[in-house]
Amino acid sequence: MATQRNIPVIDLLDFPNQSSKLVAASEEWGCFRLINYHDVLPATLMADMKTVVRSLLDLPMEIKQRNLHVITSSGYVAPSAKNPLYEALGLYDMASPRDVDNFCSQLDASPHQRYHPIASIDQFVWSNGRICNVKHRVQCKEAKLRVSIASFLLGPKEKVEPRKELVDDDHPRLYVATTYEDYRKIRFSTKLHAGEGLALLHTP
Repeated sequence: MATQRNIPVIDLLDFPNQSSKLVAASEEWGCFRLINYHDVLPATLMADMKTVVRSLLDLPMEIKQRNLHVITSSGYVAPSAKNPLYEALGLYDMASPRDVDNFCSQLDASPHQRYHPIASIDQFVWSNGRICNVKHRVQCKEAKLRVSIASFLLGPKEKVEPRKELVDDDHPRLYVATTYEDYRKIRFSTKLHAGEGLALLHTP
């Protein structure tokens, strides 16, 4: 009989004492639940972000199509015959004021919409496989509009490779150096969209 296990809980008010627990959760689970973050982030932040995203997706098609692709499939994706319920806008680096300004300029965003928000292939490679990459799944229990905001989804533009301090006799190097764009090309060319493409980056 399977044993029920709970997702690790990280208390933001107890940092840096929670650092080792955060590392363990990242290595074993690839995700965790964060509590006591309201002193750092406003309680209304998520609702405000969803409102802004919804208003951007409600823009006319000709404006949304200005959201150009920095790398493959990183810009506007319109609903299609294959996936008529999916629509997306792309901002390459949410932490870059330059990229945020460029994104907002493409969409003629209003001052209210120009907000600056506070794991992926790069974390998996640079950690030499120690950090898990949890698979994203959604369970829809009723037919209604759902808004997702994937933050820090796109990796860095420069090459990523395992960090030297994470490679030793017990943990030999697993991956060759690569870029996030090259990995995305592997995913699209092989149709290995759930992380299986990482096997193609293994060292000889």
